[in-house]
Amino acid sequence: MEPQFITGQTRLTATVEAAVEKAVARVLASRDTPTGAPGVGVEWLPLRRVRELTGWSKATLARRRADGSLPYSLVGQSVFVHVDDLNALMERHRVSAASAPQGAAGDGATVLARPATP
Repeated sequence: MEPQFITGQTRLTATVEAAVEKAVARVLASRDTPTGAPGVGVEWLPLRRVRELTGWSKATLARRRADGSLPYSLVGQSVFVHVDDLNALMERHRVSAASAPQGAAGDGATVLARPATP
């Protein structure tokens, strides 16, 4: 493997964070699930990805984690959210079409789908 020279603190930090997230995600995906099958149907999302999918700010995610409405796993300094927990949170806050504020979709669409198992 070719050595890679990184200059600048910001770029170094981003490179290290990306490498750690990738390694942790690989480890979490290989862990045994409650069914005993390693990694079957498990999808852990780093907070950055949760922010991209939901449009929530870092503060909103921190508040939801702190109040217990969004369970998470902490591995070192990396925080991961299981896709099922995120879907459950969205379901708890679903607004029916009849009570939706004007302009809200309220169509009951799921924001995230559980990944297909191979």
